[in-house]
Amino acid sequence: MIRRHEIPGKTIMVLFIFILIIPFLFHAGSEAATVTGKVVGNDGKVVKAGIVAFFKKNNAIQYEPRKYRFEPVEVAFIESDGVFKERLDSGIYYVEVIQRASNMIIGPPGEGENHCVSLDDKGMPREYIIKDGEMNDIGKISGFKPYIKLKVDDISTGITGVVLSRNGSPVSGAVVFAYAHPSMKGNALFVSDKTGIDGSYVVGFYGGGTYYISAENMDDDSVDETRVTERVPVKLDKGQIIGGIEINN
Repeated sequence: MIRRHEIPGKTIMVLFIFILIIPFLFHAGSEAATVTGKVVGNDGKVVKAGIVAFFKKNNAIQYEPRKYRFEPVEVAFIESDGVFKERLDSGIYYVEVIQRASNMIIGPPGEGENHCVSLDDKGMPREYIIKDGEMNDIGKISGFKPYIKLKVDDISTGITGVVLSRNGSPVSGAVVFAYAHPSMKGNALFVSDKTGIDGSYVVGFYGGGTYYISAENMDDDSVDETRVTERVPVKLDKGQIIGGIEINN
């Protein structure tokens, strides 16, 4: 006989197992969102190649691509009909587009490349709200301008320097990545534009702190994507720009 307020052992076990699997049931029901859209050139014709870069909103760091650049969380390729499609986790995103002759070209925009930041009616970077498990058609994106690389005068906090090869010559087409942790895993906090023929770079930061710097040659197909380059720790204050930092690629 079961006394009042007493629960059988089997019942307790069933309840315990049910409580454990509840989070997995909810997680299994949530799917990444599908985001699609179309890229149109300033002439009204579809853009047939290039990349669409997605930057997830960070409430702690304002999105200001003319002061510092982020590494995109995802990148979609533009198909020949101008359409792109990508899967994203839910969140708020900003979108940039680079028009290119081929989808084989990777990395951030180069000087003079047709580049577009999707803007709202007020001329501010448009915020796209993406929801799990939904097809999100963000419509047409247009409004290209020749890209201008970040210069020292554009940033208020950051570093400058040069990327060098093992024999000491400047590396063209490299991108510098700045991480908050020495393990340098995941996406970098800030990135540079591609280096020019002189190997020089500029990285803008939102604020001061200690950053761990690495570089990858985006124009060299033989380079391993794991970015196994010199880890250069840099400490600076907000409003400080440190120059002359060499990175051996």
